Amino acid sequence: MALSFRAGRIAYLAGSWDHGGFATYYTAGKLLLEGRDPALNFDPIYFQNQLDRIAPPTRDIWINPPALNVFLAPFCWLPLQTAKTIWNLSGLALYLGVLFGWARSQGLKKISTPALLIPMLWFYPLYLNLDVGQVYVWMAALLFLTTWAYLHKKNALCGIGLSLLLMTKIIGLFAIPLLIVQKRWAVLKAFGITSLAIGLLSLPLFGWESWLEVGKILFGAGQMESSGAIAYQNLPALIHHVLVRDPFWSPHAWFHHPHLVRPINLIVVTLLLGVILLSAYRKPFAVRDWLLVFSLGLLLSPYSLDYHYLLFVPIWANLWSALKADTPTTIRILLIGCLAMIAWPWPKQPLDYAGFLPLAYPHLIGLLGFMAICAFQKSSLKPDAAI
Repeated sequence: MALSFRAGRIAYLAGSWDHGGFATYYTAGKLLLEGRDPALNFDPIYFQNQLDRIAPPTRDIWINPPALNVFLAPFCWLPLQTAKTIWNLSGLALYLGVLFGWARSQGLKKISTPALLIPMLWFYPLYLNLDVGQVYVWMAALLFLTTWAYLHKKNALCGIGLSLLLMTKIIGLFAIPLLIVQKRWAVLKAFGITSLAIGLLSLPLFGWESWLEVGKILFGAGQMESSGAIAYQNLPALIHHVLVRDPFWSPHAWFHHPHLVRPINLIVVTLLLGVILLSAYRKPFAVRDWLLVFSLGLLLSPYSLDYHYLLFVPIWANLWSALKADTPTTIRILLIGCLAMIAWPWPKQPLDYAGFLPLAYPHLIGLLGFMAICAFQKSSLKPDAAI
């Protein structure tokens, strides 16, 4: 209760504008209400001018799918601070409601529910999300619901949830090939119908140009000079930091082979996704396979700052609840350690960090450790029918 109150207080008092987040979303939604061309938002100079007009002193760029503008538009009739407060409080209420509802759906006893939920509330990315007014608290709640629907074969709900996730961020992208391998055609049908409906309805508002701009951003992810910044806690950022020596962003890179960044990223994606899909085809295990593809989406998501890792909560929680009663204590301790690596507010290393580079990416270490446990501890998990 105290942690929930603390989160609510942060949600109410949060007023940090200068690093984007809600102010950026608000500006895009406001421009939509004003009848501006959403494709122009992807022009950094144009969008910064609009931020200076609508939400000073925010400094940011727009790299989000255009459907997010529609989601934010209802909040943009209100003054900025009021809109952010309502956005935060409503998102937090949804997140807490889904979190407690999920705990009860797992059959957790009243005495054990707080013990499981406290680590998920004592979670730095949650408070950072509320401070900045990011969208991930909404997405975490949606990922809880979508995962529950997937595991319980609520196919229409799962497909709709996956479509909404992909309309905001790309974390669910790798779930599509998994569903094809698993022949979950009913989920894919619901996903396709929802995505097509959203796409067609959005055309009068956005046209094709905005969606094409999103595609260009995804294709060019990791190619900017700042892509190797330590603030981006993802695998492409580490690869960029190792391979591209830049006097400002990565002066102590191990090598300088910028032409290798994109091919190595493609090889890593292909290998990791290929191994997951091959395992899902040969030895299907729904909960493991689903959590691994979403972990992979989190691992490879471009420009992922600390608050992005709020999406790790539903991934971690569903693996924890799938553990057998006789799971070795060592495995449980390692899983808690992975959560702590992501939950803790680690101080950011300076851009000229000269130590062992992987140590500057603690969130990445925690996520990779979790994926290893998830992949190689099938014997510790309940069968799908028991989840």
